[in-house]
Amino acid sequence: MQDAYIGFAGCASSRVGRDIVWKFLQKNWTKLVERFGENSRFLIVFVEPNTSTVTRAVKQVVETIQMRSEVLKRDSKALEEYLSQQ
Repeated sequence: MQDAYIGFAGCASSRVGRDIVWKFLQKNWTKLVERFGENSRFLIVFVEPNTSTVTRAVKQVVETIQMRSEVLKRDSKALEEYLSQQ
């Protein structure tokens, strides 16, 4: 069990592999927790990516959502009027 993470880590080293591993973890989370325990470093490593790259990407996504929300608030009446005339 101590080496179980090696296969996951190998798969997670590519973008396609990360998606596959993430879907597997989501689908099998309960079984994995039963097998490895809630506080297993094996599981925590996959759901706690605390790297500057991930942090930066998350911040950019949050900023984009906030900006789009503000634009929508600001322009929603004008958009509604324009679309109603079409």
